[in-house]
Amino acid sequence: MRGTITYVGIAALVSAGGCILEPNPAFQESAAASSSATEGTGPDATGDGPSSGPTSGVDGTDTGATDGDTDGDPYQAGCDDPQRCTTYHIGLVEDSCPHQVDGVELSTCDFVGQFGLRIAAATLEYEGEGGLLVLHDNNGVTASYVGSVDIVGGTTVRAAEGLSPSSVRVFSQDTAGVLRLRGDGVHLHGFTVACRAGGEHAITVREDLEVQGTETGGHLVENLVMIATRPEDVGSNSIVPFFQSVGRQTVIRNNHVWGYFENALDMRFATDSVLSHNTVLYYQELGSTAAIDATQVDGLEISNNVFVSLTNPIEAFVAADDTTEGLTLVGNAVEGFGVVLGGLEPTAPGVTVADNTLGALPLESPRSPLVLVDGDLPASAAGQAWGTSLDGMPLSGLAGRLPGAFQQRSALALPRRSVITVGEGSCGGQPCDVTKSFDNELQRAAWTAWPGATIEIQPSASPYAGPVVISWPVTLRGAGSQPDEVVIRRQLEDSVLTNDGMWWGKETVIDLTESMGEPSVVEMLTVEAGTDETGIFHEGRGSASLVGRHEIRRVILRDDGSVAGAPADQALLIGDDVVVHDVLIHGGYDTCVTFGPRSWSGSPTPSTTAWVHHLSCRLTEPEIGTQPIAAFGVASVADVVIADVVVELVEPGPLFRAQRRSSGDNDPLVALDPPLDFVAHSISARGQGSLFEGFTALDGSYALTDVDELGVMELLFVGPSDSHLAAGALGIDAGVDPATLEPGLQVGVAVDGVDRGGHVPDRGAYEQGL
Repeated sequence: MRGTITYVGIAALVSAGGCILEPNPAFQESAAASSSATEGTGPDATGDGPSSGPTSGVDGTDTGATDGDTDGDPYQAGCDDPQRCTTYHIGLVEDSCPHQVDGVELSTCDFVGQFGLRIAAATLEYEGEGGLLVLHDNNGVTASYVGSVDIVGGTTVRAAEGLSPSSVRVFSQDTAGVLRLRGDGVHLHGFTVACRAGGEHAITVREDLEVQGTETGGHLVENLVMIATRPEDVGSNSIVPFFQSVGRQTVIRNNHVWGYFENALDMRFATDSVLSHNTVLYYQELGSTAAIDATQVDGLEISNNVFVSLTNPIEAFVAADDTTEGLTLVGNAVEGFGVVLGGLEPTAPGVTVADNTLGALPLESPRSPLVLVDGDLPASAAGQAWGTSLDGMPLSGLAGRLPGAFQQRSALALPRRSVITVGEGSCGGQPCDVTKSFDNELQRAAWTAWPGATIEIQPSASPYAGPVVISWPVTLRGAGSQPDEVVIRRQLEDSVLTNDGMWWGKETVIDLTESMGEPSVVEMLTVEAGTDETGIFHEGRGSASLVGRHEIRRVILRDDGSVAGAPADQALLIGDDVVVHDVLIHGGYDTCVTFGPRSWSGSPTPSTTAWVHHLSCRLTEPEIGTQPIAAFGVASVADVVIADVVVELVEPGPLFRAQRRSSGDNDPLVALDPPLDFVAHSISARGQGSLFEGFTALDGSYALTDVDELGVMELLFVGPSDSHLAAGALGIDAGVDPATLEPGLQVGVAVDGVDRGGHVPDRGAYEQGL
């Protein structure tokens, strides 16, 4: 049953995992300033976080006061009064901590530098009592502090008065987690917790990380932004729930959680706790059947939250069973879930389920989840309403409350946008939703688009800034008349994302993540990759519940020309259920197409199925002193179809090479993961050194028909910079309708817009034999 919530300071030991640093427009390298204790140096992430673009009136992470109206608020944890508790002001540089002492204005900081929070918290722990830790920005610029911090009971950690959560960020540098609440009664208020480095939880509340049931309690967590910006790589990034679990008598309210967190939020130990007015958006598939595990609780309120799962549907928002008592589930707005409550009837004794909304929500975007101006999404009067929303509105007594962390509405109206425009400033006579003035504008656009939307990129004389990770089904389309009017290059404007976040695990320009329920499309654009970079990467491994096929069509891939003699990596790395057609690859890559993700040394590579037809690939730059180039990399492929292809290799290389595991795969003749079976039909190849490498014709079932090896003097392409077939070349009118090899495939439209319908197709990306 629900009891009275009290807060006490009790020291306890907690440890946790780390997370990923959020996107950040500015990045500078500087030494930490001097402090009252010894500290290190490190990079400083500054600037505002990403928003949805100029069409939004409010970006939830960047606005709003951090100090709420606490009059009458029954939930008071930590120590917020500088007059009665030890107070430390923490700044990134000297004299950046404006505050008053006995009416006197001061700017001095008690601890300075990126490690200032860690040192201040350790000082409180040494003193054996809680205190007030005030985090300041860097004289008007965002300040980032190193986390992996133990917080002693009875402590408040908050941003300085008047700062928005985006002004102060706390992140971890290792896998020990960001904040570890070691004792009861901790208050966290008004800053950003940025997960990074392939770790786990933003906040941990166990005395012993490995022992369930050792949760500390009595915490008040409010007005935080919690983020995880590294998606699931091949393998695991170990990003799990933003809370390891939630202890007893704990209130979590008015927070914005977004990014690549996954797995159920463990509320089993949250007796007499409240989860209210939070906005939570999952950017990748939850590794569980519910967002919240509410089994084994006695007295838990989950009210007026917004929860959205943006990839595959999840069975239930909340999972409960006959061990659940005193569950109140009211006013929540949820999308991407089958039911609000699973495992327990809403009419069960002690359970209250009312006023919840299930289905597509009238929100502006996944990155700016404000309720649209004419959206009907009321909060339940039966739910909690204390503190201040993340955008600065006191909730107590507020009429017309909205669920979630934001009370201001979007300037946009229904319906939700199905097209997100990207350009120089004007897109079709209207302001662009996202402009090139944003750092890594394509990633901004991808996070702004709802599943199923189209991202239209306007022609531009200069390249757009990749990388871009596509995490849910969208169409990424150049809006020009030819693919080369829209060029994407890995420009790395946002160095924090690059160095510490979402692109840490691999270097690629366009990344389609695994575990999408529906396919994505990339079309009508040019991708430029640099040294050791992959043009387009898809990490599906044959286990996703994808309905349909991802498509890469009418795309040009070329190198960026930045370093001669230092080629890019493979142009295309494609996993399961991908069709590539009408694609031109030309320049300094070492492989045209690689099928299947690379496996770790002790793990067999899963089989993948994919289709490639009407491809022209010209590998024009030799890679000196390393593995020679190859046309196709194959690993455990099954039912792969390769048809109507033209290949030119600048140096002798195999047409098909077995992709090797990361280590322990050294047999020169047979790889550990030879292809299972594939069909190759209507291929013209020049410069081919061998047919197979790393496997033999007896290692699987391989059907090769009309695979023609051309001599160096035989006609193929028009010239070095023109990849149309030369007049009289073998590939003209020598192709095959791919539908005869794989049902569902079509001859398609050539890379330059020529429709092949009703004709014997040419080989390659262009159609000339009409």
